[in-house]
Amino acid sequence: MRTISLLALFPCLLFSCTSDDGPPDAAVSCFVGDPGSPPEMELVHHSASGPPVPFTDNGTVPLILPPQGGKVMLVGVRARNLDGCPLTIATALVDPCTQAVVALERRPVLMEEQADGWLTPLQPAEISNYSNLPACPRANLTRDVYGQPYELVISIEDKAKRKVERRVMITPTCNQPEFQEQCECECSQGYTLGGTCEPNQDAGVAATCDAGI
Repeated sequence: MRTISLLALFPCLLFSCTSDDGPPDAAVSCFVGDPGSPPEMELVHHSASGPPVPFTDNGTVPLILPPQGGKVMLVGVRARNLDGCPLTIATALVDPCTQAVVALERRPVLMEEQADGWLTPLQPAEISNYSNLPACPRANLTRDVYGQPYELVISIEDKAKRKVERRVMITPTCNQPEFQEQCECECSQGYTLGGTCEPNQDAGVAATCDAGI
């Protein structure tokens, strides 16, 4: 199966690049780990209630309503053998049925060392310290985003160009009860950008695929 490499995509032209803190200071270093070992990362995501939880392959990831609107997946990392001042995190949501890239996001995140020898976000409660992957609404979907399996691609890179990439299969889910109907409507195949979501609106039969997933 053909795969998508995040590191081969044009940064900041295809990605939504966000930096609230200005350019990082090149003289500052927060290296953690062994310089002679390959970079490592563990994946986490925000739950609907807030605290980050570890990723599980073939698990679910909540679609969350952020201040900017739409529905995002808040994807983060724990890392070592890297410089965390800053780490650049890039994420992509890929449809395994068509290999189409549904959503992209890229941003710098400041990290700090924990007692266990891993880097974690400096402000773990702030959503700006995680990739805000804009999963929906999206135009030209061939199937629903929510409740369907997708491939999530995550790469991190420090300012010395040390980098690592991971791919996991996930199922985006709508599980904020107060926004459930809105989420299912905006994240469905039939939703038109700028359209409205009526209560109990029937999105029709969800399309699926046989991509060996």
